[in-house]
Formats: sequence, structure tokens, C-alpha cells
Amino acid sequence: MQRLTSTLGPQPSADVILSSAHNAFQHASTRFATFVGFVDSLIVLYASSPSRGVDVALLRDVRQSFEKRMTVVEVPSVVELRTAEVHFRMLSIDQQVQAVSNGRALLFNACSEVHALQPLPDAHQIVRPPLHSPFSPCFLLKEYDLMCSHPPAAIRAPQRPGAP
Repeated sequence: MQRLTSTLGPQPSADVILSSAHNAFQHASTRFATFVGFVDSLIVLYASSPSRGVDVALLRDVRQSFEKRMTVVEVPSVVELRTAEVHFRMLSIDQQVQAVSNGRALLFNACSEVHALQPLPDAHQIVRPPLHSPFSPCFLLKEYDLMCSHPPAAIRAPQRPGAP
């Protein structure tokens, strides 16, 4: 056994293997719902501070933008899905997991600021990170305006590995 381990190099821990298996098994819509839940929680947190009305309005606008829908072909049917969720599904599993992790970290940091009696960060810093960031609503909605101006009849939803 010693020789086998040394030839293959260090093996990942059981935690890493179980986490990877969990991520691969979990559906993108579940991860997206978690991501949206963090945005909802940020709205509640900002709304608890009376002086943050502009930030609350911005976060609510972002949250409302997640409800825009588009037609998607999901064999054997055609369905209406949220545009942001379709874009989220197109991310790799690692990017989806990172987006959820980033959302959790933003919420945790905002809660820490409240607990420490510090002002909450400006909401623009939360909703306008670099456009390549999977957490960015702009990233999730990047093609929405283009699709509205040149709407396809329908787009095909990404298929899960092993799906027909």
C-alpha cells in the first residue's frame, strides 16, 4: 500500500471527495435558490437600517431583475425560466459553488459589520463587482438586454452530464 500511495501522490481528503460529490449531485437550481436567498437576506439586513433606503432600493431592483423570464427548450418541453437562473446554469459547477460561497461571505461580512456597530458597505460595492465575477448580477444578466433586442424563439437549457 505504501508503494501505491507514493506513485499516485497525495490523495484528496474524504472531506474534499464528499464535498465534490455533493456539488456534482446538487442541481444548479438549488444552488441558484441559495444564491438568491443570500440576496434576500441582504435586503432584510439593509432594510433594518433606516438610513440605507437607497441601498435597499438598489438591492430590491437587483432581486427583481432575477425574476425576468425567458423561454427555454428543456427536452421534451418548452418552459419559462428566470434569465439569471439560465445564465447561472451555464456556469461551471465550480463557478456556481463559488458564487454561492461569495454570496454567503458578503452576507456574513455585512452581518459582522452590524454586530460590530459599523456602517454597512455601500450596496453598489455588492452589486457591481467585476463583471466576470459569478456573484455579479450584471454577470448573470449580461445577455438579457441583447436577448430582449434580438429575442431567440427559445434557447436550449444546458444538459446535466449523462442526460439525454
